[in-house]
Amino acid sequence: MLVSPEDLIVEPVNEEAIPVIVANRDPFFEAPIPASVEVTKTEELTPWSFSLPNAIDLDEDDTVELKVSLGAAVSFLEFNEVDSTFKIADLSSDLVLEGSFSLAVTLDDGSSTVSHTIELAVLPFEPELSEASLEEAE
Repeated sequence: MLVSPEDLIVEPVNEEAIPVIVANRDPFFEAPIPASVEVTKTEELTPWSFSLPNAIDLDEDDTVELKVSLGAAVSFLEFNEVDSTFKIADLSSDLVLEGSFSLAVTLDDGSSTVSHTIELAVLPFEPELSEASLEEAE
């Protein structure tokens, strides 16, 4: 039996549109965020900064809001919302506390929220001992 091209045409059974519901997709950062960041205090005026990667949401109508919670103990740390950067103006300052601090970073698109915690470890300044200072100590 021969089949003609006319035999291969399939007529639609029902011309009603089938609604397709797309679930909201979570916002995310374009690169991984580290779980911890270490910084060491200095003896001289030294600024420090750490930038978050760009936030992305694949849903066309969503606007992503970045929320950052620093906590009261981290008054020496600033967050610049324009460039998504944490900053310490001067690592030699007595205002910069040593220890471990939790920074909460949240992406919110109005439908879903994704949170990350970054542990900021501020280590004490440890001067390097030169040979001359070692000789003087003896």
